[in-house]
Amino acid sequence: MKNPFKNKTDEELKVLYEQYKEFQKTGVIPDNELGKIRDELCEKLNSGWHVMMMQYLLEVIAERWI
Repeated sequence: MKNPFKNKTDEELKVLYEQYKEFQKTGVIPDNELGKIRDELCEKLNSGWHVMMMQYLLEVIAERWI
């Protein structure tokens, strides 16, 4: 599966990461940009979407900024 975060701008990644941090606190992803990616991954992966979302997001951040 293609990484849905790869083509995001730096600003978009910052917003998505903030939404991810909020998800870590609350356990809920509202219908925001991260929620759209969640829905896409859930549709394709079913039960493993959250692990892949975390891996994809952190992979792109690490490649770009570290």
